[in-house]
Amino acid sequence: MSDFGCSEEILTIISMLQVESVFTKPSTGNMIAKSRIQRRNFEVAEGDLITYLNIYSAFVKSEMDKGFCHKNFINFKAMKRVADVRSNLQKMALNYNIPLISCQGNTEAICKCLVTGLFPNAAYLHYSGVYKTVRGNIELYIHPDSVLYTIEQPQWLLFCEVVQTTKLFMRDLTVINSDWLLELVPHFYHKTTCYNY
Repeated sequence: MSDFGCSEEILTIISMLQVESVFTKPSTGNMIAKSRIQRRNFEVAEGDLITYLNIYSAFVKSEMDKGFCHKNFINFKAMKRVADVRSNLQKMALNYNIPLISCQGNTEAICKCLVTGLFPNAAYLHYSGVYKTVRGNIELYIHPDSVLYTIEQPQWLLFCEVVQTTKLFMRDLTVINSDWLLELVPHFYHKTTCYNY
């Protein structure tokens, strides 16, 4: 992660993935609509992991204010847990002499770093309209909780996990460029793998 100059951001993303959900789930229709509108303030086209990064950054900027969480339908206890996990990871990184560097908003660096760690979890949009894993050809769908669920489907993405309900749904997504797979993990992907789609 230090190779990409984004170790600070990666620590935050890893920490955000350690809690079930950072969002509260309102039960009434009016509040559900309001929570959806508030969530859009943090959402980005790069996907869920960069969105999580935006949420944490805003939480820290608010000085970890409970009122900020309430206004934005964010789970305050979950965010405090994220902050604790991140603090512990930061100490571990320093113990292992991993330099803590911020990429200052360079989301491409973050996405490329994620490719190097999550490369087996790449999927592409098949002409049939479903996603398929590059290796294994497994049909997958974007989870309804993803920020990518309601926007134009990206051609390539990475997922952190798959959950099965009525179908296999990908969660915690990041939009990628297929060229990054060839550039960053040529031992796993090659031109015939990534360009046959």
